[in-house]
Amino acid sequence: MSPAALPAGRWHGPAAATLRGVPTTTAPRPPSPPLPPSTTAAPVRPVRPARRDRRALLVVIAVALAPALLLRELIGVFTAGAGSTVLDGSLLPGPAESAGGAGKLLVAVGWIVAFAAGTIVAAGGLRGRPVSPWAALRVAVRRLPWLLVMLLLIAIAAQGLMLFGSAALGPVGERASVFEFAAVLLLVLLPVLAVLATRLLVIPAIVLGDGAGNRLAHAHALASGRLVRTGASLLLGVVVLPLLATALTETIAMRLPVAAVPLEALGLAAAALLQSRTLADVYLRRRPAGQAGPEVSLDEVDRRLAELSAPAAPRPAAVAGAVALLLAPMLAGGAVVVGDPFGGPRATRTDVSWSGEVLATAWPQGGHPVVVTTFGPHWCLDDACGSVVSQSSDPLALGGPYAATAVTADGTVVAAGIRGREMPGVIKTDGDDAVQLQRCSAPWAPADAKPQPGTCEDGITRWHSGGDEDEAQLAVAAGADGAIVVATARPLLPAADGKARVQLAVTRCTTVHCTARSLKVLATLPLSLDLPDGRFAPAPLLRLTLDAQDRPTVLLRDPAGTTAHVAGCVHADCAEVRLSTTTAPADGAAPAVAVTGADGMPRLAEVPPPGVTGADPVALVAGNTLYGLGVEPVPADAGSLTGSLPGRRLVLWQCPPGGTGTGRRTVLAPIELEPRQAGLTVAADGRVFVTYADDGYRFTMLVTGAGKKAKGAYCRGFAG
Repeated sequence: MSPAALPAGRWHGPAAATLRGVPTTTAPRPPSPPLPPSTTAAPVRPVRPARRDRRALLVVIAVALAPALLLRELIGVFTAGAGSTVLDGSLLPGPAESAGGAGKLLVAVGWIVAFAAGTIVAAGGLRGRPVSPWAALRVAVRRLPWLLVMLLLIAIAAQGLMLFGSAALGPVGERASVFEFAAVLLLVLLPVLAVLATRLLVIPAIVLGDGAGNRLAHAHALASGRLVRTGASLLLGVVVLPLLATALTETIAMRLPVAAVPLEALGLAAAALLQSRTLADVYLRRRPAGQAGPEVSLDEVDRRLAELSAPAAPRPAAVAGAVALLLAPMLAGGAVVVGDPFGGPRATRTDVSWSGEVLATAWPQGGHPVVVTTFGPHWCLDDACGSVVSQSSDPLALGGPYAATAVTADGTVVAAGIRGREMPGVIKTDGDDAVQLQRCSAPWAPADAKPQPGTCEDGITRWHSGGDEDEAQLAVAAGADGAIVVATARPLLPAADGKARVQLAVTRCTTVHCTARSLKVLATLPLSLDLPDGRFAPAPLLRLTLDAQDRPTVLLRDPAGTTAHVAGCVHADCAEVRLSTTTAPADGAAPAVAVTGADGMPRLAEVPPPGVTGADPVALVAGNTLYGLGVEPVPADAGSLTGSLPGRRLVLWQCPPGGTGTGRRTVLAPIELEPRQAGLTVAADGRVFVTYADDGYRFTMLVTGAGKKAKGAYCRGFAG
């Protein structure tokens, strides 16, 4: 060939050197670049999927998961109806829990289709053969029965292995230290789980069409000779990391319930993506050089991928649509929150900063809720208690275990507590008790109120109890004329026959200083204020009420059980007293509520237990209907596939008289521990105000409406 015949432009080689008149000796030829790997040769480790393959992977996972999540939400919404509470913009219980087993099955099927189709797309990316998301989905749906059967067999084997392992390692754990037990677990149980995880290779074998015949045997053959490496990769990428991803999103959802549905969708999508990438990578992985053993037929895989090839990559708009699909399921619950088609209850929860045991709660007509704790009164400046005015109270904080308080119809708080016994050198009453009285005006009281609105006035006065007697119990109320009325259950010294006695009396003080007073002894009763076994009675035994004519009625519960004594004043000055008895719970330590019977007489009904050991039973009767706080466990797998949401929730029961067991149940809020320092009150329009403490935090809840009728053990315990 002549130089003229060579292509124009710059060219190199020995011929060029000769033509330019330079010596023909040339430098060594650089090595040629490697040829692209063929489909039959053992390739190097596949490269990461390109952007188009990541788009296709996201699209296929979203299209598989979104319909399942949406159907589950719709089933849950219509199943719950008015039984779900709208709490701060989210449904409780959520549609995921209300959908029950049907919802879990739908999500499980969607998740299986998602990671099976995703495995096809990921394999196409690893082999450089882009796959159509729709074709991958069609294959996954057609192979779904086989996938379900194989995954069920693997799940049964894993469950049996865990049960056998726990039974076998249980005695070891009792004798070994934590580190020794962990070492045994790592050396024995985890390798077995890793070997079991290799059976997950049956999934790509099913959807990629390789390994006809016994799929499990084919998966075992692929992993033989490299069980530890293959099993560890599958255990980490298909089981451990996806579980951590879903558990993380569920934990965030507990703190952010409004975003629970999209967070769950993102968690499941992340899990399916991890599983797809891991399965495809491990399935196509070549054996090290020199290691004999079965391998995947890459020719067969490439042929299958070519049949599913995509003419073009998904557009960015398709990715945006996939993300929108994952967010679509939240529209079902959002429609209920916004539109309220079922007329269910609504609740608003607020953080508050007060502390102490709740002694009284009230909702004055025309005002806002009032909560009195052992540290003083707290007036909410709005119905949800977003803003609070608080005052301290020495009678309640220092007045011993029998301090008493009451809230009037206009929000005024009165309190009484016995003083002097804790500091006899400072408060001197010649051996008798001193009682400190306090009156606090509500912030919304008239400007000329005494004391000034939002402030308190207190005074200490000598009392008629004390000496060598046990400490008296008090109950307090505010008279219509501004007086403070105090009922006293005074343990007298034993009589000559050694029997215990209690004196009931009513003292009316014109002011907190009690400079003018009237003392009326109502009765002397043959009983003790201690429980039969000598323990301190935790529930209040003494109650005082004033009727519209300012006439006192005193009720003293016998700690021995079954009986309560009622002393009713015929006139406001208690010049004439009528004595009677009524029924009370047999357990003198059990909390009780006063119920007015058909004959108009009060009696005590036991407060049903809240449902968990250690929680404070709280209830009140309004309009002869019992409003009570209960606690019920949340199923460990409620709304999740991982079971990482154990816990309890607070429930409000409204029980009609009769104890039939049928009442209205309103789910209030999830709780982490037992509710403490709880209280509730009911407004004239039926709204309910609840306060409780949980895990170091204090909350109030404003509840509007009531849940649907339900049967439960709580209302069966109330025979109103």
